[in-house]
Amino acid sequence: MTIGTGIGLNFDLGSFQDILSVSGYESSVTGYQIIIPANELRTLESNNPAVTVNSSSSFLTGLNLDLHWESYFLKYFFTRLGLQGTIRILGGRSSASFQPGQVIPLIEEILRAELSQRGQEEITPQENDSITQISQSLSQAIGADPTEEFYNARIDYYTISLPVYFGMKFKVAKKASVYGAFGFHYVHVNSKIKLLNNSQSIYNSSQAKTEGAISTLPPLIRRDDSANTPIDIQGITNTILRNSLPGPQAGVGETDIDDTLLFRSNRIGFNALIGLETEIVPGHSLYFEIEYLFAGGTSNGNVSNPGLRRALGSEGVESLSLSILTEGIRFKTGYRAGVW
Repeated sequence: MTIGTGIGLNFDLGSFQDILSVSGYESSVTGYQIIIPANELRTLESNNPAVTVNSSSSFLTGLNLDLHWESYFLKYFFTRLGLQGTIRILGGRSSASFQPGQVIPLIEEILRAELSQRGQEEITPQENDSITQISQSLSQAIGADPTEEFYNARIDYYTISLPVYFGMKFKVAKKASVYGAFGFHYVHVNSKIKLLNNSQSIYNSSQAKTEGAISTLPPLIRRDDSANTPIDIQGITNTILRNSLPGPQAGVGETDIDDTLLFRSNRIGFNALIGLETEIVPGHSLYFEIEYLFAGGTSNGNVSNPGLRRALGSEGVESLSLSILTEGIRFKTGYRAGVW
């Protein structure tokens, strides 16, 4: 009979890798991206000088601590009862920031295209002066605004599990053995997702400031417009601001998303392992294992923030559901000692 202790690493905790990197989480009602995947944030950054991705560490890695007791019978067979805990140590962080003043060159570019009759003619010095005046007014209004974080997703995750194993162990050398086992386990899962998206308030603030600045400027008229219809400078500015932020363009409402979702569940699943053990002195050994524990299902996180409820499609929404696979593959090493 032996008692063992070990330490290991878990990869892709909760199978969040796909959600954080590729698929995200989109409301089926509004089309709003509740969780923005890393690939979309990077695309937004590459197409918009106003957006900076601060972090996109989506692959959750966990530290696993293990304590177990083994009993042997019929020479080759053993049973194991364990207690394990796993906690996130790396990954699960994603954030991006916005600098309103960086959209001004984009506004200039569109205004020049409007004035040059779809790019077929060069603009006049007077028109160039008008665009310069518009740029200066917008710079005074929003150019000095600090860079502000508009999106932040933080995932924390831990589990406590009680695995039971039935296995076989064989000697392959004088002091070395290989073994394998399978069984079942009970697991308690606790996952916390902190979501922040203030793109709506950033848009509202920038829109109000640019509107005040543009309202004091003389109208800008296309040369080929006999009706002297002013170019909608504010409309162009609003469109660029909306397209630069992953929120206002969805038309969800006036409220930002700022909520912490807690996902808790208790499950029973299956597990298996293979390992190699080597004796260092009689009755004491070191081991290395590859272990797989699986339990999955849908978990619900309570929604309290009005912005998140609107993004999900209704003020009456009380929870957000995610499919969370627990445990996964872990690589462990540790020490065993015979007790009798």
